Amino acid sequence: MASFIGVAYLEIALAAIIPAILFFLAVFLQVDAYAAKRDLKGIHKSKLPKLFATLTNGWMYLLSILALILVLIFIRSEAQAPFYASALVLVLSFFSTQAKLTWQSFKTMIFDIGKVLGEIVSLIAGIGLIVGAFSATGVSFSFSRELVQMAGDNLLLLLIAGAVTSFILGMGMTVSASYIFLAIVLAPALAQVGVNVIAAHLFVLYWATASYITPPVALASFAASSIANSNPLRTSVVSTKLGIVTFFIPFFIVYQPALIWQGTFTESIVSILAAVVGVFLISASLSGYLVGVGRVNVVMRGVLLAGGLLMLMPSIVVNLTTIAVMILLLIIYKVIKKQRFNQSGTVDVSNS
Repeated sequence: MASFIGVAYLEIALAAIIPAILFFLAVFLQVDAYAAKRDLKGIHKSKLPKLFATLTNGWMYLLSILALILVLIFIRSEAQAPFYASALVLVLSFFSTQAKLTWQSFKTMIFDIGKVLGEIVSLIAGIGLIVGAFSATGVSFSFSRELVQMAGDNLLLLLIAGAVTSFILGMGMTVSASYIFLAIVLAPALAQVGVNVIAAHLFVLYWATASYITPPVALASFAASSIANSNPLRTSVVSTKLGIVTFFIPFFIVYQPALIWQGTFTESIVSILAAVVGVFLISASLSGYLVGVGRVNVVMRGVLLAGGLLMLMPSIVVNLTTIAVMILLLIIYKVIKKQRFNQSGTVDVSNS
């Protein structure tokens, strides 16, 4: 992405931080809601591994990650950074009793590297043929032009078309391959209608990864089901529900580019706060549970979803109005719920 856009790798990494945090926040909120609705408790503190012992055993990996970050920031060589980090791990492994490199593990590592390199070379060769053909024939430019003409001035329609295209391509290709293809064909169309360049590329990248958790492909979900010994299809459905916020986050990025630090500091802070509130409301809608309120019925879940989507709007007036209305509605809902509880002695969760 850094080479396509022509910006430093660090800028791309910083731009992706907030969207990543929003995704994990959404997953955390929904998992917490699942546990709260079923009165599940966490593992006792005494059974958790000690932080210091864990860091002590994995110190070599921490230093390697630190070296990777420093090389990317100061040397600015995306191609050489993984090499330096990997070389450092090899050297440090001789000083570690936990992960000491043996002749057997060295042979295994060499074979694994060969397999990975073979996959990468074949991938790059195939993508190179596609990219070269598109560039030589001008298909990429004509596709972008036709897509823009079809959508007209309707940015939402163009984004939906781009999302569907990215999702379908992501089902049949790896993330890297689908992104390279979309970066040439689709991202220019988004940039052509005024979408921030980094936001456009992140949009297609995130949508290209969506197929990893959604049926029918759901490669990550199927891998998780084998670990959890669960039904693969049911696991993919649950993972889609937990990760569905990742479908909304790209739209947040496009409509509020300050969310990826493409604006003033004040604009970025306002956008981040709006996105956090939006993710909070959407997560509550999907899980049917809201902290401080408890279970919510179907109607309230629809209201929460609408409020979360309104936080997409790049208008502080709309955002503040939405927050005020949501607080008022939640207070009214909680009062009514409490009155019903006092009258019946039980909480009505039939619609939850």
